[in-house]
Order: sequence, then C-alpha cells, then structure tokens
Amino acid sequence: MSSPFKNRFKNFFLSKNISREAMKQLAGDHLDALEAPKQPAKAPDTAAMAAELRPLYDAFQAGLGTGAAGVAQKQGATTVQDTAFTTLTAYPARAARQFIMPKFEENSAPYEEFFPQGRAAFTTASHKNIGTRMKAFIIAAKKYQGEIGAEVATTAQALLTAFEQAGAAQGKADKATKDSSQAIRADQQALAVLLFAHYGTLIAAFAENPEQAEAYFNFSILPSNKKKPPVA
Repeated sequence: MSSPFKNRFKNFFLSKNISREAMKQLAGDHLDALEAPKQPAKAPDTAAMAAELRPLYDAFQAGLGTGAAGVAQKQGATTVQDTAFTTLTAYPARAARQFIMPKFEENSAPYEEFFPQGRAAFTTASHKNIGTRMKAFIIAAKKYQGEIGAEVATTAQALLTAFEQAGAAQGKADKATKDSSQAIRADQQALAVLLFAHYGTLIAAFAENPEQAEAYFNFSILPSNKKKPPVA
C-alpha cells in the first residue's frame, strides 16, 4: 500500500508552478535571511550557506535580465521582418501599375512572365514562398528592362534582400532567445536543488523546533495548491 508520506521526499522547489520571478524572490529572500547578522541559537553555518547560494542567485538574476532583453530583441526583429515582408509583397502590384501595364497589356505573354499566377499571388504569399515568386519576377524584370526600365528589377531585388536579411536576423534572435531560456531553466533547477538542500540543513539544525526554519523561506509568494470550490 502506498504511503501517504511519500511526497515528503519530493523537492517542492522544482514545482513547475513556481515562476521565474517567484523563484528569484524566493531565493533572494532566503539569501537575505542567511546573511542577516543575527542568527538564532543552533543555527547552522548560514554564512557558508549564503556563500554557496550567492553565485547561483546572481547568475539566475543576470540570466533573467538577459532573457528579457532577448525577448525585446526578438520582438523588434519580428516587427522589422513583418514590415519588410509587407513592403515586398506590395511592390509587384505597384510596379505593374507604374511600369509594366503601360508597356504590356494584361494577359499578354510578357505580362504573364511577371505574374504567371496573377498579381494576387504576391499579396497572398507566405514567408516561405515569397522568395521564389519574387526571384521569378526579378528575372522577368531584367529580361524586359529595355521596355520598363532597370528600376523594377533593382527595387525588387533590394526589397527581397532586405526581407532575407530581416529573416536571418529573426532566426538569430529566435535562437538566442531559445538558448537564453534553456540557460535560465538550468539555473532555476540548480537553485531549486540548493534551496532544498538548505531546507534540509535548517530542518536538521532546528529539529527540536522545526518552525524556526520558516523564517528562512518566504513561502507566501508561492502559488497555492488549494483547489477552488466548484461554481454553483
């Protein structure tokens, strides 16, 4: 028969319900308690425990700052890429009105080389297929630059290059954010393991009066496990 006390051996600091900010505050409050100049009788070597915790806490805190900056950078890269994509997909229709249709009738053979799937193929394109469609458009623009001028191919290529560069920057930002998140997760796990070790050390030190260990852990910031009553 399963023991009702089996969960007593689980590290509750590893709970997925503890957010990064909650872990930061929990570890910071614990560190403050360990570094307090006055410690109760029978307290363990809190200075040594604080020295053990400090580098992990500092690394975790720094990681959170880096992670926040990475998220902001990712959001900025997404905005740049979306703007480049919108400008790129709108250009063929603008070029058609300004340069192509004055020289070639719609549905003519040269016109079809620019728009084999119609002008809507560009405005409905995705990030994945816009490159292929624009390259075909640029080939046609170069072929007929004697009639429509070199500006069409030049502008289309510049807009495509801008989109591709924005996509590369977006990819780098995504990877940096992912790497940062993984590092923060590892730091949080290391903190959780050490906090649990400290919890055990303090309980052992205050075995006769374990409530004294409560002063070292601000559990009030952690999410409650109590289930909400059913709605009537």
